[in-house]
Amino acid sequence: MIFYDTMTGCNIALAPWKSKPAKWLLISYVLIGKEVKIITLFVLSKPEDLTRKREMSGRWLRVKQK
Repeated sequence: MIFYDTMTGCNIALAPWKSKPAKWLLISYVLIGKEVKIITLFVLSKPEDLTRKREMSGRWLRVKQK
């Protein structure tokens, strides 16, 4: 899933961690020209709680879902 964070201007990528199926990786990044600059990376066990709260508040806008 890809989100846009309206507060920080960063993109948020969220996907299952392949080596640890019960965990998810959240990567906050920005695009600068053709380069990707990673701002931060988190490991989550329950991403649905965070994404639901952020979407309901309007902070995150869903850009893409696979």
